[in-house]
Amino acid sequence: MRTYTCICKKNVVSLHSLSTRRPRRLTTVRSLERLLSQLSPLRTAFGLVRIEDPIKKKTHMKIALIGYGKMGHMIEEIARERGHEIVARIDVGDAFDLKNADVAIEFTTPATAEANIRQAWKQNIPVVCGTTGWDAATLLDEDKQRHVKPMLIWKSNFSVGVNIFFELNKQLAAAMTNQPQYTPSIVETHHIHKLDKPSGTAKTLAEQIHENVPIESIREGEVPGTHTVTWDSEEDTIVITHIAKGRRGFALGAVLAAEEICRNHDKTSIRPR
Repeated sequence: MRTYTCICKKNVVSLHSLSTRRPRRLTTVRSLERLLSQLSPLRTAFGLVRIEDPIKKKTHMKIALIGYGKMGHMIEEIARERGHEIVARIDVGDAFDLKNADVAIEFTTPATAEANIRQAWKQNIPVVCGTTGWDAATLLDEDKQRHVKPMLIWKSNFSVGVNIFFELNKQLAAAMTNQPQYTPSIVETHHIHKLDKPSGTAKTLAEQIHENVPIESIREGEVPGTHTVTWDSEEDTIVITHIAKGRRGFALGAVLAAEEICRNHDKTSIRPR
C-alpha cells in the first residue's frame, strides 16, 4: 500500500492506493505522484484567496458577524488575531444594522441565508457566506448581473485544506475518465448538530466527479467533518480523505475571503498593517 499524507495543524489530507493484487501497470499511482508534486502551498486554494497569505499581509477590516454561534465565535477570534475589528454581532432577533461594517460574514441556517445576504446588499455591504444546505446559484448569478464588483463570496467549504482536497478530487476524477473499471463513492461524517445532509462539501465533491455518485452521510458525536472519496475496482481501491480537526480552518478561510472582497471594493478602512 502506498500512502500520501499532507498534514497541517488544522486538517489532514491523505491519499491511499490500496492494492488487493499486484497491478499490471502503475500509471495511475505515478500520475497521482505527479499530481501531488504539482500541489505547491503557494497555489490558489479557492478562486480569490491566496493560501500563502495566512498572517503576513494583514489588513484592517470592520466586520459584521451575521450568526453568532460556534462558527461566529471562532471567526471573531481569528479576525482579531489578524488585526480586524468586529463592529456588529447579529443573531436571531437582533437589529440588522451594518452601517459601520466593511464586510459581513454570514454563517446561519439554510432558511435564513438568502434573506440575510439581501439585507446586507440593501446596505451596500459585501458578504462572505458559509451557510450550506440552500441553493446559492441564483443569488450568485444575480450578483454577477447586478454588481460591477462581486458582493458575494459563497463556498460550500472555506477551509484551505478542503479546497486543496477539491483540487485533488478534480484531478483524480479526470485521471479516471478512461478507467471504467473504477466506481466512485463518497462518505461524509459530521457532528449531530449539522442541519444539512449530505454536506455541501460532499455535494461539491460529487459535482466535480460528474457522475451520479452515491453519498453516505453519517452524523455522530462532535465530529468537525470528514470526507472520503473512494474509487473501487476488482483489482484495487484508491481513497482520498480530508479530516478536519476543528472549526478553525473553516473560519480562517472565511476571514481570508473577507479580506479579498474588501480589497476588491477598495474599502476606506482597509489599510496595510
